[in-house]
Amino acid sequence: MAARPLVLPEAYSGETSWEDWAFHFENVAAVNEWSAAQKLQWLRVRLTGRAQRAFQHLSASTRDSYEEAMKALR
Repeated sequence: MAARPLVLPEAYSGETSWEDWAFHFENVAAVNEWSAAQKLQWLRVRLTGRAQRAFQHLSASTRDSYEEAMKALR
């Protein structure tokens, strides 16, 4: 079983600055010592609204790569 995160990332709806939220998300990931696979899992569940719809419209290969998904969502 995976360890519980020490800090949870805020949800992101696409209504505020992507750069600010991505910086926050990376800081949370560092505190929790998440791998790229774990970051991708958390990214998928913390996107809401417009941001979630944008993620859904990415290609399957982009949605399966944390680095590619983060680039595409900029």
